Amino acid sequence: MTVVTPGRGRTSITIRSEAFEKICCGTVTLSVPLCDDIVHIGVRDAPQTGALRVRKRPRSVTVDRVDGRPLQVAIVDQRDGLTGSAGQAAPLVSLVFREPVQALELRRCRGAGRRGWEVATSAATDAGQLQQFLDTVGAFGSAKQARASGIGED
Repeated sequence: MTVVTPGRGRTSITIRSEAFEKICCGTVTLSVPLCDDIVHIGVRDAPQTGALRVRKRPRSVTVDRVDGRPLQVAIVDQRDGLTGSAGQAAPLVSLVFREPVQALELRRCRGAGRRGWEVATSAATDAGQLQQFLDTVGAFGSAKQARASGIGED
Protein backbone atom coordinates (compact mmCIF):
# COMPACT_ATOMS: atom_id res chain seq x y z
CA MET A 1 0.00 0.00 0.00
CA THR A 2 1.28 3.44 -0.81
CA VAL A 3 0.10 6.70 0.70
CA VAL A 4 1.19 10.08 -0.62
CA THR A 5 1.43 12.65 2.17
CA PRO A 6 2.58 16.27 2.17
CA GLY A 7 5.85 17.02 3.93
CA ARG A 8 7.72 20.24 4.65
CA GLY A 9 7.66 21.83 1.23
CA ARG A 10 7.79 18.48 -0.54
CA THR A 11 5.79 15.34 -0.90
CA SER A 12 6.71 11.99 0.54
CA ILE A 13 5.48 8.49 -0.14
CA THR A 14 4.71 6.02 2.61
CA ILE A 15 5.32 2.44 1.52
CA ARG A 16 3.95 -0.54 3.43
CA SER A 17 5.58 -3.76 2.31
CA GLU A 18 5.29 -7.00 4.24
CA ALA A 19 8.20 -8.43 2.25
CA PHE A 20 10.39 -5.41 3.03
CA GLU A 21 9.51 -5.62 6.74
CA LYS A 22 10.85 -9.19 6.84
CA ILE A 23 14.41 -8.02 6.23
CA CYS A 24 16.25 -8.11 9.56
CA CYS A 25 18.42 -5.25 10.77
CA GLY A 26 21.92 -5.46 9.35
CA THR A 27 23.40 -5.43 5.87
CA VAL A 28 22.53 -7.78 3.02
CA THR A 29 24.03 -7.76 -0.47
CA LEU A 30 21.87 -8.83 -3.40
CA SER A 31 22.90 -9.76 -6.95
CA VAL A 32 20.77 -7.92 -9.49
CA PRO A 33 20.41 -8.05 -13.27
CA LEU A 34 21.84 -5.02 -15.09
CA CYS A 35 21.21 -3.80 -18.60
CA ASP A 36 22.80 -0.54 -19.75
CA ASP A 37 23.94 0.04 -16.14
CA ILE A 38 20.32 -0.01 -14.90
CA VAL A 39 19.00 -2.53 -12.36
CA HIS A 40 16.16 -4.49 -13.97
CA ILE A 41 13.30 -5.96 -11.93
CA GLY A 42 11.32 -8.65 -13.73
CA VAL A 43 14.16 -9.84 -15.98
CA ARG A 44 15.77 -13.26 -15.76
CA ASP A 45 18.44 -13.17 -18.43
CA ALA A 46 20.40 -9.93 -18.28
CA PRO A 47 23.74 -9.38 -20.01
CA GLN A 48 25.37 -8.24 -16.75
CA THR A 49 24.89 -8.47 -13.01
CA GLY A 50 25.58 -5.98 -10.28
CA ALA A 51 25.11 -5.87 -6.53
CA LEU A 52 22.86 -3.84 -4.24
CA ARG A 53 23.65 -3.23 -0.59
CA VAL A 54 20.66 -2.97 1.75
CA ARG A 55 21.49 -1.53 5.18
CA LYS A 56 18.55 -1.76 7.55
CA ARG A 57 18.50 -0.12 10.96
CA PRO A 58 15.51 0.12 13.29
CA ARG A 59 14.47 3.55 11.96
CA SER A 60 16.10 3.78 8.53
CA VAL A 61 17.11 1.85 5.43
CA THR A 62 19.65 2.69 2.76
CA VAL A 63 19.77 0.92 -0.60
CA ASP A 64 22.74 1.61 -2.86
CA ARG A 65 25.01 -0.04 -5.40
CA VAL A 66 28.08 -1.82 -4.05
CA ASP A 67 30.21 -0.39 -6.89
CA GLY A 68 29.29 3.17 -5.83
CA ARG A 69 27.64 4.04 -9.14
CA PRO A 70 24.30 5.88 -9.15
CA LEU A 71 21.20 3.72 -8.76
CA GLN A 72 18.50 3.55 -11.41
CA VAL A 73 15.89 0.79 -11.48
CA ALA A 74 13.65 -0.32 -14.34
CA ILE A 75 10.51 -2.36 -13.70
CA VAL A 76 10.03 -4.67 -16.68
CA ASP A 77 6.48 -5.94 -17.11
CA GLN A 78 5.88 -8.56 -19.79
CA ARG A 79 2.31 -8.08 -21.03
CA ASP A 80 0.26 -10.38 -23.24
CA GLY A 81 -1.12 -8.88 -26.40
CA LEU A 82 1.66 -6.38 -27.08
CA THR A 83 3.95 -7.45 -29.88
CA GLY A 84 7.37 -6.28 -30.81
CA SER A 85 9.84 -7.55 -33.38
CA ALA A 86 9.55 -11.19 -34.48
CA GLY A 87 6.07 -11.42 -32.94
CA GLN A 88 7.39 -11.51 -29.37
CA ALA A 89 5.63 -9.61 -26.63
CA ALA A 90 7.15 -6.18 -26.12
CA PRO A 91 7.76 -5.52 -22.42
CA LEU A 92 6.60 -2.37 -20.68
CA VAL A 93 9.54 -0.70 -18.95
CA SER A 94 9.09 1.94 -16.22
CA LEU A 95 11.91 3.73 -14.41
CA VAL A 96 11.64 4.01 -10.63
CA PHE A 97 13.62 7.27 -10.35
CA ARG A 98 13.39 10.43 -12.48
CA GLU A 99 17.18 10.59 -12.43
CA PRO A 100 19.64 8.06 -10.99
CA VAL A 101 20.19 8.51 -7.24
CA GLN A 102 23.33 7.86 -5.22
CA ALA A 103 21.27 5.95 -2.65
CA LEU A 104 17.64 5.35 -1.76
CA GLU A 105 17.03 6.53 1.81
CA LEU A 106 13.92 5.45 3.71
CA ARG A 107 12.80 6.49 7.19
CA ARG A 108 10.40 4.55 9.39
CA CYS A 109 7.10 6.37 9.85
CA ARG A 110 6.43 7.69 13.32
CA GLY A 111 3.22 8.52 15.09
CA ALA A 112 0.03 6.86 16.16
CA GLY A 113 -1.41 4.59 13.53
CA ARG A 114 1.39 5.22 11.03
CA ARG A 115 3.25 2.21 9.72
CA GLY A 116 5.67 1.70 6.90
CA TRP A 117 8.61 3.52 5.38
CA GLU A 118 8.67 7.08 4.11
CA VAL A 119 10.71 8.33 1.17
CA ALA A 120 10.80 11.79 -0.40
CA THR A 121 9.22 11.73 -3.83
CA SER A 122 11.71 14.17 -5.28
CA ALA A 123 13.47 11.23 -6.93
CA ALA A 124 10.68 8.69 -7.42
CA THR A 125 8.63 8.75 -10.60
CA ASP A 126 5.74 6.60 -9.40
CA ALA A 127 4.70 5.18 -6.02
CA GLY A 128 3.65 1.87 -7.57
CA GLN A 129 7.06 1.35 -9.19
CA LEU A 130 8.82 2.16 -5.92
CA GLN A 131 6.50 -0.27 -4.11
CA GLN A 132 7.36 -3.06 -6.55
CA PHE A 133 11.08 -2.39 -6.18
CA LEU A 134 10.88 -2.52 -2.36
CA ASP A 135 8.69 -5.64 -2.44
CA THR A 136 11.29 -7.35 -4.63
CA VAL A 137 14.23 -6.22 -2.48
CA GLY A 138 12.32 -7.40 0.60
CA ALA A 139 11.50 -10.83 -0.81
CA PHE A 140 15.04 -11.58 -1.98
CA GLY A 141 16.75 -9.89 0.99
CA SER A 142 14.76 -11.74 3.65
CA ALA A 143 15.17 -15.06 1.78
CA LYS A 144 18.94 -14.56 1.64
CA GLN A 145 19.08 -13.73 5.35
CA ALA A 146 16.98 -16.80 6.17
CA ARG A 147 19.32 -19.06 4.15
CA ALA A 148 22.37 -17.54 5.84
CA SER A 149 20.94 -18.12 9.32
CA GLY A 150 19.64 -21.62 8.55
CA ILE A 151 16.00 -20.69 9.21
CA GLY A 152 13.65 -23.17 7.62
CA GLU A 153 16.30 -25.86 7.10
CA ASP A 154 15.62 -29.38 8.31
